[in-house]
Amino acid sequence: MSDPIVKEILGTITWTQNRMIRETSSLTEKEFCLQPSPAAPPIGWHVWHIGRWADILQSSMTDRQEHWEQAGLVAKFGLDPTKLGLLQMGTIQSSQEAADVISTMGQERLLEYARSAFDMTDAALKELALADLYTPRESILRIDWSATPFTEGKGADVLLIEDLNFHSTHSQRHLGMIEALIGVMFNREGTATI
Repeated sequence: MSDPIVKEILGTITWTQNRMIRETSSLTEKEFCLQPSPAAPPIGWHVWHIGRWADILQSSMTDRQEHWEQAGLVAKFGLDPTKLGLLQMGTIQSSQEAADVISTMGQERLLEYARSAFDMTDAALKELALADLYTPRESILRIDWSATPFTEGKGADVLLIEDLNFHSTHSQRHLGMIEALIGVMFNREGTATI
Protein backbone atom coordinates (compact mmCIF):
# COMPACT_ATOMS: atom_id res chain seq x y z
CA MET A 1 0.00 0.00 0.00
CA SER A 2 2.26 2.72 -1.27
CA ASP A 3 -0.21 4.51 -3.51
CA PRO A 4 -0.94 8.06 -2.22
CA ILE A 5 -4.68 7.81 -2.95
CA VAL A 6 -5.01 4.58 -0.99
CA LYS A 7 -2.89 6.07 1.82
CA GLU A 8 -5.15 9.13 1.98
CA ILE A 9 -8.32 7.03 2.18
CA LEU A 10 -6.81 4.80 4.86
CA GLY A 11 -5.50 7.80 6.79
CA THR A 12 -8.87 9.54 6.84
CA ILE A 13 -10.77 6.45 7.96
CA THR A 14 -8.18 5.51 10.59
CA TRP A 15 -7.95 9.05 11.96
CA THR A 16 -11.72 9.34 12.30
CA GLN A 17 -12.08 5.96 14.01
CA ASN A 18 -9.19 6.69 16.41
CA ARG A 19 -10.63 10.10 17.25
CA MET A 20 -14.02 8.53 17.97
CA ILE A 21 -12.42 6.13 20.46
CA ARG A 22 -10.34 8.89 22.05
CA GLU A 23 -13.29 11.25 22.50
CA THR A 24 -15.51 8.62 24.11
CA SER A 25 -12.89 6.81 26.21
CA SER A 26 -12.60 9.85 28.48
CA LEU A 27 -16.33 9.86 29.25
CA THR A 28 -17.72 8.27 32.37
CA GLU A 29 -19.97 5.22 31.96
CA LYS A 30 -22.97 7.39 32.82
CA GLU A 31 -22.03 10.02 30.21
CA PHE A 32 -21.37 7.35 27.58
CA CYS A 33 -24.81 5.78 28.10
CA LEU A 34 -26.87 8.94 28.75
CA GLN A 35 -29.51 9.86 26.17
CA PRO A 36 -29.49 13.56 25.26
CA SER A 37 -33.29 13.37 24.97
CA PRO A 38 -35.92 10.62 24.76
CA ALA A 39 -35.84 11.00 20.96
CA ALA A 40 -32.08 10.56 20.51
CA PRO A 41 -29.59 7.74 21.14
CA PRO A 42 -26.73 8.02 23.64
CA ILE A 43 -23.21 8.99 22.63
CA GLY A 44 -22.10 5.37 22.94
CA TRP A 45 -24.58 4.35 20.26
CA HIS A 46 -22.66 6.36 17.64
CA VAL A 47 -19.49 4.38 18.42
CA TRP A 48 -21.32 1.04 18.28
CA HIS A 49 -23.06 1.99 15.02
CA ILE A 50 -19.82 2.97 13.27
CA GLY A 51 -18.05 -0.06 14.76
CA ARG A 52 -20.73 -2.27 13.20
CA TRP A 53 -20.34 -0.56 9.82
CA ALA A 54 -16.56 -0.95 10.02
CA ASP A 55 -17.00 -4.64 10.85
CA ILE A 56 -19.35 -5.12 7.90
CA LEU A 57 -16.88 -3.29 5.64
CA GLN A 58 -13.85 -5.33 6.70
CA SER A 59 -15.77 -8.58 6.27
CA SER A 60 -16.82 -7.55 2.77
CA MET A 61 -13.18 -6.89 1.83
CA THR A 62 -11.70 -10.11 3.26
CA ASP A 63 -12.59 -13.73 3.75
CA ARG A 64 -13.13 -13.06 7.47
CA GLN A 65 -16.52 -13.21 9.10
CA GLU A 66 -17.73 -10.11 10.93
CA HIS A 67 -16.17 -10.06 14.40
CA TRP A 68 -19.68 -9.37 15.74
CA GLU A 69 -20.87 -12.73 14.40
CA GLN A 70 -17.67 -14.75 14.81
CA ALA A 71 -17.38 -13.86 18.51
CA GLY A 72 -21.11 -14.42 19.10
CA LEU A 73 -21.43 -10.99 20.69
CA VAL A 74 -25.25 -10.83 20.55
CA ALA A 75 -25.46 -13.85 22.87
CA LYS A 76 -22.35 -12.89 24.85
CA PHE A 77 -23.78 -9.45 25.65
CA GLY A 78 -27.32 -10.79 26.20
CA LEU A 79 -28.80 -8.64 23.42
CA ASP A 80 -32.13 -9.22 21.69
CA PRO A 81 -31.31 -9.53 17.96
CA THR A 82 -34.79 -8.27 17.04
CA LYS A 83 -33.98 -4.94 18.74
CA LEU A 84 -30.69 -4.23 16.94
CA GLY A 85 -32.01 -2.68 13.73
CA LEU A 86 -31.10 -3.58 10.18
CA LEU A 87 -27.96 -5.69 9.79
CA GLN A 88 -27.75 -5.54 13.60
CA MET A 89 -26.14 -2.12 13.40
CA GLY A 90 -28.78 0.28 14.66
CA THR A 91 -30.51 1.59 11.55
CA ILE A 92 -34.27 2.03 12.21
CA GLN A 93 -33.78 1.25 15.90
CA SER A 94 -35.92 3.26 18.27
CA SER A 95 -34.09 5.62 20.59
CA GLN A 96 -35.06 3.45 23.54
CA GLU A 97 -33.75 0.32 21.82
CA ALA A 98 -30.51 2.18 21.09
CA ALA A 99 -30.19 3.24 24.73
CA ASP A 100 -30.91 -0.31 25.91
CA VAL A 101 -28.20 -1.79 23.67
CA ILE A 102 -25.60 0.67 24.94
CA SER A 103 -26.46 0.23 28.61
CA THR A 104 -26.48 -3.58 28.21
CA MET A 105 -23.10 -3.66 26.47
CA GLY A 106 -21.55 -0.99 28.68
CA GLN A 107 -18.76 1.37 27.78
CA GLU A 108 -15.78 -0.93 28.28
CA ARG A 109 -17.14 -3.86 26.26
CA LEU A 110 -18.52 -1.61 23.53
CA LEU A 111 -15.23 0.24 23.11
CA GLU A 112 -13.39 -3.09 23.06
CA TYR A 113 -15.65 -4.27 20.24
CA ALA A 114 -15.24 -1.00 18.31
CA ARG A 115 -11.45 -1.12 18.65
CA SER A 116 -11.43 -4.68 17.31
CA ALA A 117 -13.66 -3.79 14.37
CA PHE A 118 -11.60 -0.68 13.59
CA ASP A 119 -8.33 -2.62 13.80
CA MET A 120 -9.68 -5.30 11.44
CA THR A 121 -10.83 -2.60 9.02
CA ASP A 122 -7.45 -0.88 9.13
CA ALA A 123 -5.70 -4.20 8.42
CA ALA A 124 -7.97 -4.87 5.42
CA LEU A 125 -7.40 -1.35 4.08
CA LYS A 126 -3.61 -1.71 4.36
CA GLU A 127 -3.76 -4.60 1.89
CA LEU A 128 -5.33 -2.46 -0.87
CA ALA A 129 -3.67 -1.37 -4.07
CA LEU A 130 -4.97 1.42 -6.29
CA ALA A 131 -6.59 -1.02 -8.74
CA ASP A 132 -8.58 -2.58 -5.88
CA LEU A 133 -10.50 0.67 -5.41
CA TYR A 134 -12.14 0.09 -8.79
CA THR A 135 -13.28 -3.47 -8.07
CA PRO A 136 -17.02 -3.96 -8.73
CA ARG A 137 -18.94 -5.32 -5.76
CA GLU A 138 -22.24 -5.40 -3.93
CA SER A 139 -22.43 -2.41 -1.62
CA ILE A 140 -22.27 -2.86 2.14
CA LEU A 141 -25.48 -0.81 2.18
CA ARG A 142 -27.60 -3.95 1.93
CA ILE A 143 -30.82 -2.11 2.67
CA ASP A 144 -33.96 -1.78 0.59
CA TRP A 145 -34.69 1.92 0.99
CA SER A 146 -37.83 1.65 -1.18
CA ALA A 147 -39.66 -0.57 1.32
CA THR A 148 -41.68 0.84 4.20
CA PRO A 149 -40.36 0.21 6.74
CA PHE A 150 -36.83 -0.24 5.40
CA THR A 151 -35.70 -3.85 5.17
CA GLU A 152 -32.49 -5.73 4.48
CA GLY A 153 -31.96 -6.22 0.77
CA LYS A 154 -29.41 -6.51 -1.99
CA GLY A 155 -26.84 -3.76 -2.03
CA ALA A 156 -26.36 -1.70 -5.16
CA ASP A 157 -23.64 -2.59 -7.65
CA VAL A 158 -20.79 -0.23 -6.76
CA LEU A 159 -17.02 0.07 -6.82
CA LEU A 160 -15.05 -0.50 -3.62
CA ILE A 161 -14.07 3.18 -3.55
CA GLU A 162 -17.77 4.08 -3.23
CA ASP A 163 -18.15 1.90 -0.13
CA LEU A 164 -14.97 3.38 1.34
CA ASN A 165 -16.26 6.88 0.68
CA PHE A 166 -19.57 6.01 2.34
CA HIS A 167 -17.82 4.61 5.42
CA SER A 168 -15.48 7.58 5.66
CA THR A 169 -18.14 10.29 5.38
CA HIS A 170 -20.63 8.35 7.54
CA SER A 171 -18.00 7.95 10.28
CA GLN A 172 -17.14 11.66 10.11
CA ARG A 173 -20.82 12.60 10.52
CA HIS A 174 -21.10 10.48 13.65
CA LEU A 175 -17.82 11.79 15.08
CA GLY A 176 -19.20 15.32 14.64
CA MET A 177 -22.39 14.30 16.46
CA ILE A 178 -20.34 12.84 19.32
CA GLU A 179 -18.29 16.02 19.66
CA ALA A 180 -21.37 18.24 19.55
CA LEU A 181 -23.20 16.12 22.12
CA ILE A 182 -20.22 16.21 24.48
CA GLY A 183 -20.19 20.00 24.24
CA VAL A 184 -23.96 20.42 24.66
CA MET A 185 -24.62 17.74 27.28
CA PHE A 186 -21.56 18.20 29.48
CA ASN A 187 -20.65 21.83 28.79
CA ARG A 188 -17.25 20.86 27.47
CA GLU A 189 -15.49 22.63 24.67
CA GLY A 190 -15.60 20.68 21.46
CA THR A 191 -15.46 21.23 17.77
CA ALA A 192 -16.27 19.38 14.61
CA THR A 193 -12.80 18.18 13.69
CA ILE A 194 -13.51 17.26 10.10
